Amino acid sequence: MLQQKGTQRATHGRASAWVRRDVPSWWLPALIAATAGYTLLTLLVLAGSGITEFDSFWYDLDLVPPTSPLHLPVELWVFLGQRVPAMIIAGLYCLYRARRTRSWTPLLMYAMAGTGFVVSVLSVKYLTGRIGPRYTDVAHTVWDGGDIFPSGHVTGTVVMYGLIALLVPLAHRKLATVVAIVLSVTVGFGTVALNTHWLSDVVGAWLNGSIVLLVVWAITPEVQRRLGARLQRIRAWHHAAITAHDGIRPPAPVVEPRR
Repeated sequence: MLQQKGTQRATHGRASAWVRRDVPSWWLPALIAATAGYTLLTLLVLAGSGITEFDSFWYDLDLVPPTSPLHLPVELWVFLGQRVPAMIIAGLYCLYRARRTRSWTPLLMYAMAGTGFVVSVLSVKYLTGRIGPRYTDVAHTVWDGGDIFPSGHVTGTVVMYGLIALLVPLAHRKLATVVAIVLSVTVGFGTVALNTHWLSDVVGAWLNGSIVLLVVWAITPEVQRRLGARLQRIRAWHHAAITAHDGIRPPAPVVEPRR
């Protein structure tokens, strides 16, 4: 039994060791580059620069029209990136990893990634107010009540399937990373081919999703430490309250012996 427990602790340690490692040297440059690129792209979309002409070029190609036999398969593939399917798939895997490793780290990362994904997408969508190609053929239509930039489909693909790639065992992480990248790229171009999004919406989603993953990956150890300390304080307070309550318990009634 003791050997089994020791094996479980060792397995848990190997599974979550990457969470405790130091942030590598490439992390900050990657975060700065992604944030700068995303900010610049957003400003260019709002300014109506040449990038919107590039959006119009891809729109005019009409790669997969509704009458095309490829329309339904591409639409089904793009469905993988929608919020609900992507979050369900990632949530189930995070629950599996949490039970497998006997650690709440995967669930914590899922909660942070999901929150970051939804908040970052919705805030910029309503900030830009861009209208999508299904409702207009003018790529520079912003501050007009739209909600198309960045693509929520593609951001969800990057964040949720990227999270799965972060959580898989080290032996399968390269394969999972390749799968997540392929999904992100193909779902992104699928939305462009269906004229659901402008190309710049997709590029913005790739950058936004990468930022969310980089931040979640880096702050998980500190958030976990703070939450763990808070839970310990709550347990200590609860134990003290129970002890104090037991200390002032009223005396038991005295039962007189029968005569």
